[in-house]
Amino acid sequence: MTRLRSSMVLLGICVVALVIGVLHLATERPSLPSGSSFSTAPDGAMALFAWTEAAGASPSRFREAPVDDATTTLLILQPETFVDSQSSAAFDAFAERGGTLVLAGDSIAWGAYARSLGVMVQPVAAGPAEVSTPDGLTLPLTSRYRLEGGGSQAILSRDNGDPVAVRKPYRQGSLIVIASPDPLTNNGLGNEATARFVYREIVGPTIGHSLAFDELRRVGSKRTAAMAEALERIKLARSESELVGAVASVDDAG
Repeated sequence: MTRLRSSMVLLGICVVALVIGVLHLATERPSLPSGSSFSTAPDGAMALFAWTEAAGASPSRFREAPVDDATTTLLILQPETFVDSQSSAAFDAFAERGGTLVLAGDSIAWGAYARSLGVMVQPVAAGPAEVSTPDGLTLPLTSRYRLEGGGSQAILSRDNGDPVAVRKPYRQGSLIVIASPDPLTNNGLGNEATARFVYREIVGPTIGHSLAFDELRRVGSKRTAAMAEALERIKLARSESELVGAVASVDDAG
C-alpha cells in the first residue's frame, strides 16, 4: 500500500510538472522561431524532424560545435543569427568528412552564410508562386532571390530560368541551398509535390543515416527548447527513476 501511495504521489507530481510545462510553452509560443524543429506552427519544422525519423533516419538537434561524427546531413533552416567562426569551422570540417550541408531560408543570416559558401544571392522581384525541378516536378514556392554559384546545379527554377535552389560540391561533401524556408516547413510539406521534392533531396538520402537540425541559430530559443525536450522526456519515461529525472529537467528548464 505504501509503495502504491508513493507511486500515486509521483504520478501526481509528474502530471503537475507536465501541466506547468505546457503552460510555459503556451505562454512562450512566440519564442519558437520560424524553422525550429521544436515548433508545430505552420512555419516550424517538427513535421520534417518526425518524418525523417519515421522514414528510418536518425534525426538530432545540433546546438554546439563540433558536429557529431555520425551525422551525414546538417540542416540549417531559416537561421536568425549569423554563423560565427567556430560554427563555420565545424561545418567546414563536417563537409570535409563528406557531409551534406542543407541551407534553406530567406533571412539576412541565411544570405550571408550562403555567400560565404560560394553561392551568390541576388534579390529579385517576387516571382511566380510555382517553381520546377529539372525533370518537370512543379511545386509552390515564392522567393525573393535567385541563386548563382560556380559549379552549381539548379534543382528548382522559375519559368524564366532563375534558380531558387541549387546543389553543388563543397569540400569533400555537398551543399544544397534553397532560397526559401517554405518547402521544409510544416505547412510546406502539406503539399504533395513539395513533399516529393523534399523526400528526393533530403529525406531519402538520410534513411539509415544521421541528420542534424541546427538549433543554435535561434534567438531566445534555448529555454523553450529545453522545456520541449523535458516534456518529451516525461512522455517517453518508462520507469520511476526516468520520471523523476524528467520532472527535474522540467524544473531546471523553467
